[in-house]
Amino acid sequence: MILTCFLLGSLVFGVPGVKAYEFLGYEWSYSDIRDLTYKVDSNCDHYAYIVDTSYYASSSWNNIVSSGCPNLNEVTSGDLVYITDYEDPYGDLAYTYVWHSGGYYYSSIIYINDYKIDVTYYTDNLHFQFVVCHEMGHTLGLAHESGSVVMYPYDSVYLDLGIYQPTTDDENGIVALYS
Repeated sequence: MILTCFLLGSLVFGVPGVKAYEFLGYEWSYSDIRDLTYKVDSNCDHYAYIVDTSYYASSSWNNIVSSGCPNLNEVTSGDLVYITDYEDPYGDLAYTYVWHSGGYYYSSIIYINDYKIDVTYYTDNLHFQFVVCHEMGHTLGLAHESGSVVMYPYDSVYLDLGIYQPTTDDENGIVALYS
């Protein structure tokens, strides 16, 4: 009976659209978010590798740029988004910390676990790109979510499905946040 009422109500009133993307609750406040920049710490043990991977990860986010959406660009000075490394055999592959005030981000740092690079935990370059792309998604304001998306909280989505850049759902989250 309840199911029948729900189905009839859905036909009459419509079913609201379902979105899978989730927000962290903050966004960048810049008038043109396309000017968002990142800088890789020149003291990273695998500096060139992290720079290359960050370029491809940021480019995958830049591919969804529309009016007002983020466009991550590497700079040699400034640190709105700062990428560095740390060493911890028991730590996460990477994690992101953001500073915010009044509902807006004003700075972010992405930590890459250098130990995991040293022991070749990453199966290939695209695996590492998935991790950096995922962390950049946090920097842009996206939270973890379920499904076949770059914001899935475990790298099994890359290992099992080959996802290493934003999917349509990740893109929709960014567009919803910044448009």
